[in-house]
Amino acid sequence: MSNKPPSPALAGRPGSPQLKKPSMEKIKARMVECRRSFKLNFSNMNMWEIPLKFVHMAKHIGITLINEINLTKNHFQVLPLDMAETKHMRVLILKNNRFAEIPRIAFTFNKLQVLDASDNFIKDIDMTLSSLSNIKEIDFTNNLLVGSLPCFWSNMPFLISINVSKNKLTAIPASIELAKSLMKLNVSENDLTSLPASLGKLSELVELDVHMNRMTALPSTLGHLKNMQSLECMDNPLTEPGLQLYLQGFFSYMGYLRTQFQEEQLESKAIERPGAQSVGSYKRYYTKSELNNWPVARTGHSVTQALNVTYMFGGFINKYGRVDELYGINYLTLIWGRPVTNGDPPSCRDGHAAAFDGTHRLFFFGGRSEEQKLLNDFYYLDLRCMSWVKPLLEGASLHAREGASMVAVGDKIMIFGGRGAKQRFNDLHILDAKTWTWNPQTTRGSRPNPRQNAAMVVKDNILYIHGGRSDLIFDDMYVMSTVNFIWIKVNQTGLEPRYGHTAKIMNNKFYIVGGMSKSGAAKTSMFFMGLPPVDNLEEITSQQAMLLPLVERMQLAYHETHSWIEIDTELSPKPASSFCFHKDLLLVLQNRDDSEEQVTVEGFADSAVWDVYLETDAATLKPKVLPPKKSKPPDTKSSRVAELLADETKLRGLPRSYQFLTDADIRLQDHVQKWQKRFEQLYRDRRAWRIVIQNEAGIPKFLSSVIRPSQLKYPEFFYWEGLCDFLPGFLKYEPLENPLDFPKYLPSPSTILQWAKADSFDFATVMVSLLLGVGYNAMCVCGYAPIDITTCNEKNTKFDISKLAPPPKKIEAITKLGHHDKHVSLADVPKKYDIIVQPIFNAMYLEKKRMEQNLLRQKFVADFNDTNLEPLIDGQTDNGDLLISFLEKNAYLPIKENEINETNPVVHAPLLDPLDTQRLHCWIIIFKGDREMADTFYLEPTTGRKYALDKSPYQGVEFAWNHTNLWANMQISSTRHWRYIMGFEEYKLMGAGIR
Repeated sequence: MSNKPPSPALAGRPGSPQLKKPSMEKIKARMVECRRSFKLNFSNMNMWEIPLKFVHMAKHIGITLINEINLTKNHFQVLPLDMAETKHMRVLILKNNRFAEIPRIAFTFNKLQVLDASDNFIKDIDMTLSSLSNIKEIDFTNNLLVGSLPCFWSNMPFLISINVSKNKLTAIPASIELAKSLMKLNVSENDLTSLPASLGKLSELVELDVHMNRMTALPSTLGHLKNMQSLECMDNPLTEPGLQLYLQGFFSYMGYLRTQFQEEQLESKAIERPGAQSVGSYKRYYTKSELNNWPVARTGHSVTQALNVTYMFGGFINKYGRVDELYGINYLTLIWGRPVTNGDPPSCRDGHAAAFDGTHRLFFFGGRSEEQKLLNDFYYLDLRCMSWVKPLLEGASLHAREGASMVAVGDKIMIFGGRGAKQRFNDLHILDAKTWTWNPQTTRGSRPNPRQNAAMVVKDNILYIHGGRSDLIFDDMYVMSTVNFIWIKVNQTGLEPRYGHTAKIMNNKFYIVGGMSKSGAAKTSMFFMGLPPVDNLEEITSQQAMLLPLVERMQLAYHETHSWIEIDTELSPKPASSFCFHKDLLLVLQNRDDSEEQVTVEGFADSAVWDVYLETDAATLKPKVLPPKKSKPPDTKSSRVAELLADETKLRGLPRSYQFLTDADIRLQDHVQKWQKRFEQLYRDRRAWRIVIQNEAGIPKFLSSVIRPSQLKYPEFFYWEGLCDFLPGFLKYEPLENPLDFPKYLPSPSTILQWAKADSFDFATVMVSLLLGVGYNAMCVCGYAPIDITTCNEKNTKFDISKLAPPPKKIEAITKLGHHDKHVSLADVPKKYDIIVQPIFNAMYLEKKRMEQNLLRQKFVADFNDTNLEPLIDGQTDNGDLLISFLEKNAYLPIKENEINETNPVVHAPLLDPLDTQRLHCWIIIFKGDREMADTFYLEPTTGRKYALDKSPYQGVEFAWNHTNLWANMQISSTRHWRYIMGFEEYKLMGAGIR
């Protein structure tokens, strides 16, 4: 402070030796000058009083108007009352005098605009000062004011400047907000510990000087004074981070105050938070919105937690497109809003990356634009002043990409992976936020595969990558020290693949939540994995590990298997949910349940609205208790058909002929049912046939109509040997659900191949369709077979080593495709199968069964010939004649024990089967003639084995069929005991009914 003059109690009295009165001539000269300028200047004249009869002298000199009186640097203590005659006074300067109070005469100057009473001895301000309603500037610098500054401005609508610096003031009243026109306020060099928050209401305030006080912080309300241009608060004990931001400059500190103001406002409104519903471990809220402006559900957006606010930017809205919207919701108030920002924001986009630096910057990179163009631009939002900034970057720029992963650690921004125009990336780039320079980082070790939408987290100088997608969905995890940049793959298990999920490290645990599954469905599951204590060497390995470098210590830590533990999120799956973490809280954004009243946003009536907010302490969520594993229902043909019938989408995808019966189908089945009814009436003791079977669509089909001759493009399938090599390995065999009954369903060949599972009827249907398609004369045969055949058990079958060498024609076809370069060496073939001789008691049992069947056959023929129905017609086609000639003698051929020799590799299992000769089975017969076939033989479709007709394991034949007809074995002793169902007229009538 400047030196004050001696106290008026000790000096300045009239007649004091150190004071010289100014001459009257000098006073009159100053008054003469006033006549011209209307300003009376008595400054620096050592005056202690105004001359007597001052007004009379002024009039005598010719002064008609005085606008300003300057009494600076004198010794005045009072002013004469006759000065009231100067009623037009505009400016009164009393600076550097000895006033102990404001002169009473000053209150009579109704037009006074400037009052300067600085450098005096004023201890209190008379509230009469408020009567000067036209005053604009008041200066009480360097006086003796103490305590709280009086509220003298209540009636001063034009007051623009107050200066009360260099006093002993301890408080500024909150009523300062009444000085609505105030532009300058100087309260420096006082004893103030705080300023009133009401200063934030002085919207016209331009300059504020509070230096050299005792304040630790300024009111955050100052941050919203848009006209503020100067703020001086040096030499105050400001706390961090306020002090550091103040030293960075005016704009940084003002942004900090704005942020503080927002947080304080939100805290003050916390009591207005919507009421919470307790839903399990969560608090569930219906959020509020400014101007009914909730965010609608979207994809490809970013959700980033910055201090107390969750920011959502961009994304793709269904039926609308990509947007550049910025939303924010604070967890204290749960009010959605669109923050007002400055600068040029990023363009509309989705698939971009976002990260928060922990203090005041929100970074955004890349994505895909509204024009479907990939981007590599970089922006950040300065949360202190809510301004968008696009920095000028140096160095080699990144390739444009979407789905990149980004984290920010201080001034270092790390970007990994993403999807470019022609490839996905696994590169790592680091952006220095101080110099704004790109630095491509070279990495080593077990680098992750190129991917996009991976979860990435940095903690304690270790970078973690989990999941993501390329053409496949990943479930792997990698870590890398940001010191040596060496990738290490984590040995971990227990988590299904996912991408687009959220990750967080809390309490030395790695959490992931949400994301997308392989099918593209949104996930709400949450897992955590304990992280190894890399720095605590004693917990990792022996003391010798202390000598290992960091990368080897990390390899030791992550070499052991780490298991993921699923947490019960208690959340029902929803197509649109967003997750983020705030401190230890898990925050979930969702739309309302379908049963609740929905909220709509204008222009997006068909879009779900994210107006549901859930929060819970992630640490309180308990590991999910998995229910006891239920045994899966058997994967049978019936279960697969039931599943298909329940799925309308898949059902509609079947060909129309599978789903409906044509008129020809109806006529055909009518004829078949009449024939079968006659058969069952005449021979009730014989097994009931099922020659009309439901297909995969639940539509009944005649057996012949299921076979569809087809020729595939593969040359191996042109030969029956190639089919026998392929189908038994491609289709997984499953026995009949009931070994004594026909299958309930017989799907089409295309569906059987799609399922890749088949019983003997399915096998035969597919193989006969393919054989007929390439010109073979083949049929399906239904009959009986031993348990080894019906269960496809070959452990008692002699191994035929000649099967290893493909036949000449097959070799030629395969060689053309380049699939085989050499044949298998016979020495390399393991000798796995041995021959087991059939016991005699089994043969006796079979002989007894055969005798019973002969009696049944004789009874059936007698009953059948006595009917009045239309007699069956003998077969008239070549196929029928061939079938008759080869099968009428071989319906039931006994298996002789002495036929077990080197030329007959097949041996029936020595099992005592109570169902022997009763197990239904379906196989194939291929006739000679067509395709240069030299002989006729049976073909077992489940194994591809070929059997001579008189040396086969089959125990009996019921009927055979192809795509044109079905032949029934009447089982009589006379010749020509085979009959086909459709005669010439019926076959002609059916026309396209068989297809």
